[in-house]
Amino acid sequence: MNWKELISTFDSSTLIITSLSPAHLIKCENPKAKLQIVDFAGPKILSLENLNRQLKIAKANGDFNEIFAIGGGTVSEVAKFISHETLTELNQMPSVLSTDSPFCTSIAIRNFDHIDYRFLVEPKRICFDEDLLRLAPMYLNQLGLCDILSIITASNDWYIRELKRRGTLKCYDTDFVKKKKLIELARIIPEEIRLEMSSLREITPKSISIMINAFLREVYICDVFGNASPEEGAEHYFAYTLEFIGGIREVPHGILVLIGIYYILRIQEFMEYVDPERMIDSDSFIFFLRMIGLLGRLQIFVRENREIVENCLYELKNYAKRYDTFLNFIKEDSYKAIIKQILKDSEL
Repeated sequence: MNWKELISTFDSSTLIITSLSPAHLIKCENPKAKLQIVDFAGPKILSLENLNRQLKIAKANGDFNEIFAIGGGTVSEVAKFISHETLTELNQMPSVLSTDSPFCTSIAIRNFDHIDYRFLVEPKRICFDEDLLRLAPMYLNQLGLCDILSIITASNDWYIRELKRRGTLKCYDTDFVKKKKLIELARIIPEEIRLEMSSLREITPKSISIMINAFLREVYICDVFGNASPEEGAEHYFAYTLEFIGGIREVPHGILVLIGIYYILRIQEFMEYVDPERMIDSDSFIFFLRMIGLLGRLQIFVRENREIVENCLYELKNYAKRYDTFLNFIKEDSYKAIIKQILKDSEL
């Protein structure tokens, strides 16, 4: 059953949470569908206050016994929150693979100047339709790779800080050995993605399968690990610095994280690193972005926001003190010198 056929079966007992773009198409297929439109994207809607506002709107829509989320990451997060608060069955149908949100059971809530991961919401099913995903610009689907490629820097982050703490990674502590193995499994995913770069330039059954498989493995590894450390490190904290300190609120999450991956890779290349032969360097990362067609978009963003980006790079170390990250092991003067050097020869 394709997405149009599925939507045509919905009645008033199904609340469809969606965004503006899919809403018109849904109404064309099923004029009687019960819709709740999340009418703007970006992180600002994901504060607890705004999530509760969306919950109030949902309750005002009348009774419903299931929720269908049809949209991107913001729609998915809103739907998970409403599902949790109303104890209603949740189904996900991404209209764009721009983040790993539909695959995650936690909800990323903006809390003043940081992110809280709260609640657990397990969807009954996650549905995919190639025709629906084709309706979104390809680059938005490609941006979802940020939460896979971030494993590169996040795993390096974990290795570096564990080495700094222990002095060695030859440790037989049971919990450490388990987590080290999970990090090693996670690192395979972006390596496989790089090998498939020629297949990720357009939406096809193969590219959809590659991305979905990567998301499912990434989320599963994080669940077993106990937190998001395998895929969330200093590159995400840089994205949050751009968001909370730089005031960049209406730019896709993927653009900010991909820029973060590049700059954090550059910083990590200045570190004494335990596993250099497995490390994807910044030149390889830039080559990958160029091959799939995303590099130009990142360069345009940095060019148009250069002062903010540079200021946030200097602010990152201070902002990231609240997190467990390798940046906390770099002395302030050394950090400033590294950033100064990076900005001299940046490819963004």
